[in-house]
Amino acid sequence: AAYCREHSDVHINLITDSINNIYNKLKLYEADFAIIDGRLTSDKYHSILLDTDYLCLIVAPEHALANRSSVAMRELLDENF
Repeated sequence: AAYCREHSDVHINLITDSINNIYNKLKLYEADFAIIDGRLTSDKYHSILLDTDYLCLIVAPEHALANRSSVAMRELLDENF
């Protein structure tokens, strides 16, 4: 918003859609760039990793994993969800 206030000729539109529709908008020049969740599924575009995500495990205080600072995904395979 601050950037747009300083540059009145710039307009930013946010689009939320399926990845195929986003690819189509890029192809038709209806969007200049996209930020997507997950890996790029088309080799027609170049991508740059912006960040990595992390998961947060929430358990009851008495759960065996409650006092751990880190849990590997493979350790969760034996847990009931």
